[in-house]
Amino acid sequence: MEESADKSDRSSSRWSLKRQIRALGILFVSTILLACAFAVELARNSDAARIADAERQLDQATAQLLAHYSYVAKAFKQRNVAEPDTAADNRLLVSITASVLAGMPRVEGGFYFASRSQFLGYAYPTF
Repeated sequence: MEESADKSDRSSSRWSLKRQIRALGILFVSTILLACAFAVELARNSDAARIADAERQLDQATAQLLAHYSYVAKAFKQRNVAEPDTAADNRLLVSITASVLAGMPRVEGGFYFASRSQFLGYAYPTF
């Protein structure tokens, strides 16, 4: 009688085959989901994605620099003063660049004046 009690205790303490298959299925599905999550994260951090983000950020910086410069140039024009494009105006151009690029980490820049082959207003505010 003791022997049959031990067998029934052992069989009841073990998981049934159905339960084991269910547990393996859950582990398999969770492994697949984790692998998919890692693949998405890898694609998000790929070189192409990072380059596209950098290009978007640079386009935004360029547009903002142009808008700020246009605003200052209009103010200079209203006062009958030449647009800020000389080395004497460099401090003003640096402040424009620094204010625009302050919220853009790892972006540096300035204004290039092709007519004089000069680069003015350089700033790297997040350095």
